[in-house]
Amino acid sequence: MTNDDIGSHDEGKKPRMILFDAVERGSIDDFDAALVAGRIDETRDGEDVLMFAARRRDEEMVKHLLRRGANSRFCNSNGDTALHLACLNGQATVVEDLLAHGADMEARGAQANRPIHLACAGGYEDVVGALVLRGCVLSAQNANGALPSTLCSNLEIKALVSDIEREGESARERFRVKTASRLAADAARA
Repeated sequence: MTNDDIGSHDEGKKPRMILFDAVERGSIDDFDAALVAGRIDETRDGEDVLMFAARRRDEEMVKHLLRRGANSRFCNSNGDTALHLACLNGQATVVEDLLAHGADMEARGAQANRPIHLACAGGYEDVVGALVLRGCVLSAQNANGALPSTLCSNLEIKALVSDIEREGESARERFRVKTASRLAADAARA
């Protein structure tokens, strides 16, 4: 760690907080204070603060970082992004937020996995649904030659993804209609 990392130790001045420390504490106020002296694109161990917040499953911090201009397309040396981490962890809200801020749902991460591969492997129906509704490619193979459907641990997800792989956009459109009907019914009940 350098003096630039910890800030000034001059008498009467507080050392500036490191952005990652503020994210680790989950403090939006501390993050904003640290951002005054830092840059939102700082990295540590190959991750930016957005990836770090996604890895920690801190939805509020991810939302805040995106509002403050964090790069939703930043990738580490493996090609993984915050979206990969959110899909790996089954964080549907974070996935939606990242996609709304331009995250690349086709980015190839470790082992050439796209976010859809990770969501299918985890069995996260709402995450898979969000990616499918946004039009993600379901015919992409990872480094082992696996399609997203091959990795599905949930039979419902496997059926959905396999249908779209086989039938194309007509199956995706049926899913859109079914989802819209379900959401309308949920809203009517509320």
